[in-house]
Amino acid sequence: ENFYLFLNAENKNIARKELEKWIERAKQSKISEFKACIKALENWKEEILHYFESRFTNGRTEGFNNKIKVIKRVSYGYRNFETFKKRILWCCS
Repeated sequence: ENFYLFLNAENKNIARKELEKWIERAKQSKISEFKACIKALENWKEEILHYFESRFTNGRTEGFNNKIKVIKRVSYGYRNFETFKKRILWCCS
């Protein structure tokens, strides 16, 4: 429930408070699987909280990067960079 409140916070300040509450409860739970999650949330807290300023993510960019990596992997042996570039533009447009 606390994590839900964090995800649906109206602004960055509320999100910060809810995230800190969730982290504290996760630490108190002593569930070993939460350790890595807590560490990641604490290390990336400010970057995560930036989402609440504009409500934008870089998901689309990450998707394009993934497509390009796949194209690069399956296009091994292309001798012409222009062909490779055109394939990327065709797949990502």
